[in-house]
Amino acid sequence: MENLIKTYKEVFKEEPNIIGMFWFDNEILINNIIKAIETNKPYDEYELLSDDEKKAFDDGDLLF
Repeated sequence: MENLIKTYKEVFKEEPNIIGMFWFDNEILINNIIKAIETNKPYDEYELLSDDEKKAFDDGDLLF
């Protein structure tokens, strides 16, 4: 995982935005980061949330 994050940072000049959605399954997280690199689209778990989920997360009511 460490090498994958390093590669991601080389491509995007920043770390992926990991908020913990897939801590229960590292394979999903790894595959998502690989896909982000391959498609040249930054990985941002926050953007995977619905507007209601974003509000709950921002308010501290949605935790992973």
